[in-house]
Amino acid sequence: MRTFFEQLANGDVELTEDLIKDDGFLHAYFATVNYVLLNRSKLKIKAFAEILKSLYRDQLNMDEFEEIEQIFNELSEREFLILSVKYEFEKHAASDTRELNPAQRTSTYWADFKNEIKNKFGIEADELNSMLLRVQRTGCYNRHKGYWDESNEEEGNTTPIFARLRTVVSFEQ
Repeated sequence: MRTFFEQLANGDVELTEDLIKDDGFLHAYFATVNYVLLNRSKLKIKAFAEILKSLYRDQLNMDEFEEIEQIFNELSEREFLILSVKYEFEKHAASDTRELNPAQRTSTYWADFKNEIKNKFGIEADELNSMLLRVQRTGCYNRHKGYWDESNEEEGNTTPIFARLRTVVSFEQ
């Protein structure tokens, strides 16, 4: 809990008496504490503090706050980091001005992405495919479908839901 409170104290959100008496704040605070108590990862605990602070920075409304917390709780730290690496590959590939469909664009860097995941996290390609299949449940990743060259790979892209999550939560490997 010390990590959580230190992260809350680190920043621009001041806990005023009015805020502490606010029912919405109390709901958000106790919901966040429940997630924090179930996590051992200091990075995730810090991220939950950032999600709570984002509500009071007006980055999120209460519905978005609840959705983001639930989605983030469903992701393991490793899954979030893998999606973050994928997101960075997508941003870099977006600068390619060629007329490529999403599957073609992803295939231009897919092997490099898999190698980076192996180097950073020690995850082999088969396990990565299984993990990417698993994270689709959160709505943060979507496999490419309907293209003529479908493969057994879980090639796809992060979603706007993940991009929204990344506006609130970002931590370094």
